[in-house]
Order: sequence, then C-alpha cells, then structure tokens
Amino acid sequence: MIKGLPYFKFYPAEYLKGRITLCSREAQGLFINICTFYWMYNGKLNVPDIQDRFALCEDELKELIKKKVVHIYENDMVSIKFLDEQLLEFGYKKEMAITAGKESGKMRRRKKEASVERPLNDSRTIKDRDKDKDKKENILKENIEKTRNTIPPTLKMVHAYCLERNNKIEPEYFLDFYTSKGWKIGANKMKDWQAAIRTWERSNQKRNKSPNTIGSRSTGNHPPKKYRKSKLL
Repeated sequence: MIKGLPYFKFYPAEYLKGRITLCSREAQGLFINICTFYWMYNGKLNVPDIQDRFALCEDELKELIKKKVVHIYENDMVSIKFLDEQLLEFGYKKEMAITAGKESGKMRRRKKEASVERPLNDSRTIKDRDKDKDKKENILKENIEKTRNTIPPTLKMVHAYCLERNNKIEPEYFLDFYTSKGWKIGANKMKDWQAAIRTWERSNQKRNKSPNTIGSRSTGNHPPKKYRKSKLL
C-alpha cells in the first residue's frame, strides 16, 4: 500500500455513469472487492490472485472483463483505469509488467528516451540545433533559387508570385509575351523571371502616374518599354 495514502478516491457520480452499472449486482460487488486488493497491492494484481480469493465468482469476473470494466493484459495482469490514474497522480510509478514483451511498450520507451532533453550547457546539443537550423535555411534558399531560375516558369508559379506581390499582371499574358520572345530580354536569355515581373510592376506604376494615361483603363499587362521623344510629341 502507498505510504501515507491508505485510501483511494471514489466518485459516486462517475461510478453511476460508468460501464459498471451495466453489470449485475453480484459483479458490481466483486468489482469493489477487486479494487480494494488492487490498491492494496499497488496496482499489481493478476487473474490467478483474484480466482484464488474469489473462487466462486468466476462468472462475475468474466462479466467484468467482457464489459471492459476490468482490463486484462499479458501475463494475466489486471488493470483498473481510474485506480491507475490515481497511482500515477500520487507519484507511484507502477511496474509495467503488463506491457512486458509488447512491441508497443518498447516503442513508447524509445520515444520517451528520445524526448529527454540534454542540459542547456551541453555544447553538442546547441551545435546540433544550430546545424539543423542552418540546414533548413539552406534548403529554403535553394528552393527559392531553383524557382527563380526555372526558365520558363509554369503558369502556377507565375500566378502564385503575382498573387504574393498583389499586382495586376495577368500570368497568362506574361507567359505568352515572353514565350513569343523565346524567353529573352533583348538579345540576352532571361535569368530571373521574378525580376522581370517586378520590372513590369515598376513600368506599370510609372505609366499609371503619367498624365497621358489619366482616364484610361490599366490592366497591368504592360511590358517595360522605352519611347523616344519623337513618338510622344
């Protein structure tokens, strides 16, 4: 029995709402007796122990197991959920004999060991953490660089970038324009299509501010173009 804690908590409301009420009165009486022995032995109780003490109650025990009031694990070990919770709550670490040999138990132990953090003054932990952070940043930079240097870009890529920039450039128009140009700017092959979109944005901003465009409707689909003075006169 747990030192300093000779009793366990019993909540009538939870009892009356639980699965135990689906059992017969005889099974309910057996359950109370099992609970007292389960608590007294610190949660270490097996089916043979119950059968030895309550030899004439085998049918009632089967009923409790069938209604999932009492759970049976490997090695015929018994588990009573509300008492297990109290044992853990009061700092008693129950032996995990009921999960011995289970693969799931091994996995839980591995996960628990992996989750234990090293002390903050452990330089290896800090270095590893910094390395992981740098690695993620490098991967992100590489992905951005690949997207920028993909010539020609896909319609989805152009649409996403225009949406991010919140401009009025139509992705289809941009793709059709430079496809017709062979993805060249002048005589040179385009290196950065995102930069080309930003250039279009600046060109459209200047065109919209120009007095010649007042009252005209701008779609935002204007490639950068330089005019000679003779054409503007």
